[in-house]
Amino acid sequence: MVKKHAIAIALILSMSFGVCGCSGGANTNSSPSSDNSPASATEQPTSAPTSSSSRKEFKDDDVDITNTTSKGRYCFEKLDDKEKLYYEKIRKAVENHYWGLFWNNRDCSKETAEKLVKYVAYDYPEYFWYSDESGGVDMMTDKLIKRITIHNNYTEDDKEKIQPELEKAVQSYNDSAKDLKSDYEKALNAYEYIIKNTEYIADGGATLDSLQDVESDKTMLALWNMTGVFVDKKASDRGYAQAFEYLMQQTGIECAYVQGADNGFWNVVKLDGEWYCVDVGAGDSTDAEIDYSYFAITSEQMSGVHTTDTENFVAELPECTATADNYFIKNPDTKETNHFA
Repeated sequence: MVKKHAIAIALILSMSFGVCGCSGGANTNSSPSSDNSPASATEQPTSAPTSSSSRKEFKDDDVDITNTTSKGRYCFEKLDDKEKLYYEKIRKAVENHYWGLFWNNRDCSKETAEKLVKYVAYDYPEYFWYSDESGGVDMMTDKLIKRITIHNNYTEDDKEKIQPELEKAVQSYNDSAKDLKSDYEKALNAYEYIIKNTEYIADGGATLDSLQDVESDKTMLALWNMTGVFVDKKASDRGYAQAFEYLMQQTGIECAYVQGADNGFWNVVKLDGEWYCVDVGAGDSTDAEIDYSYFAITSEQMSGVHTTDTENFVAELPECTATADNYFIKNPDTKETNHFA
């Protein structure tokens, strides 16, 4: 196992893992389009000119909520059909590495749009270039959204360089785990894999003075997303939680990563029909080679470690009360220490 290296330094004051609010006020020189359908919106590529003729129009059949990779993703499944349509438009813009999504959907409020920007970030850890903390919703009037701004921490060139390494590492893991049968086995294997192959960096090694400085240091930035685990082999608990979520998604297991009020991150995962909490970062932050105390625990147990940041993680969480897939229930004769015993 890689030797752990904890850096206990205060987090960057300006780095908040939530969505910034409206950055633009009413624009008296702009008038809303007459097209009020929920599927009417336009998107603008990263380097496109600003003339209206250059914008790619979204049409109804550009997004299909019945045939999307979002099906089964935790936050997406919390939405009604209209919200899913808006979510997919935002997701598609993020996937295509756009910097903004022009909007004309009267039925979508600012609060809903801000929620959906967060939901895409929490559902798609593989969009490592995307940052929900610096994007926002710009308003045309008090009630009409002008555009949704999308913040990308990595350029398209960065993305294209990292993506093959990331895919190779994930495929290697998937090949090694293909014979695992139960949800318990798959989740435990992912938990052990991440801990054994990653150096834990407490607080993400945050030492820089501003978000801009962090973004300019891609090694530092990787600590906060799943590329830290799969490519750089060192990460914070946010990177750990994103990596665990992604590996669970790869095997068809429902999972979400959750932000804590203390800027800690963990997961909720559905194993063999029941919901559990998992904190992979905590499992790699003690003196034990692998601390199984934080695998498949209850909400009550997790509340002693983290409390949810309900301002930033706004999706409703399941109440985790099951114990059948807890490591110590499954392995009653183990010599490992259980911190909740």
